[in-house]
Amino acid sequence: MEKEEQLEPKLLRREIFRAACPKRIVVGDPDYFETEPPERLKKLVVDYMPPRSYEARVVLSQYEIRNYGVYQANSVQIYAAPEKDVDLYASGKMRGNQRIEQKEIGVDTARYIMEIDDRWEEFHTGADGCWGDAFTYFHTRNGRKQVDGKMIMLTMPEEVSFEEMKRIMDTLFAGLQPVRSHEKQKPVKKQHQQER
Repeated sequence: MEKEEQLEPKLLRREIFRAACPKRIVVGDPDYFETEPPERLKKLVVDYMPPRSYEARVVLSQYEIRNYGVYQANSVQIYAAPEKDVDLYASGKMRGNQRIEQKEIGVDTARYIMEIDDRWEEFHTGADGCWGDAFTYFHTRNGRKQVDGKMIMLTMPEEVSFEEMKRIMDTLFAGLQPVRSHEKQKPVKKQHQQER
């Protein structure tokens, strides 16, 4: 049996929403919160408190993936950044002098929680492994790292449809306001200059 050619995911649907910027965003395997010491926990989960001046955007995407067959995957991206930059990041771009630091969000109990302020949802993934990433946008000024914003990306479990994902995010963020919607758009170019 021949191996099918792996192709870049094809973007089928993308919707961008304004949301009130959360006071706190927590994402990770719930077991980690109960079993891991604080220093190790910082490396395994996202526990982020955006500055009060930040705005938020929520981007919902649906992709077609050809990898040993054809299937669809849904993902959510949460952006928190100053007003002047948040829409730039949500469009998949960044400023020329910026870089990105990446942290994987993994699970060992085939589930993760997403908590936005006091509202939360548990997702059963059906498998362990990496189910998302947290990206920190930054630039360097006078040899010092200056944080410019954050993006948290999560892949939804297979049984969560695009419409169900939208309903869940609307509940978690206590209301989403559409910015724009694109159907059958060209694939979004990846942001580059990542650092781990």
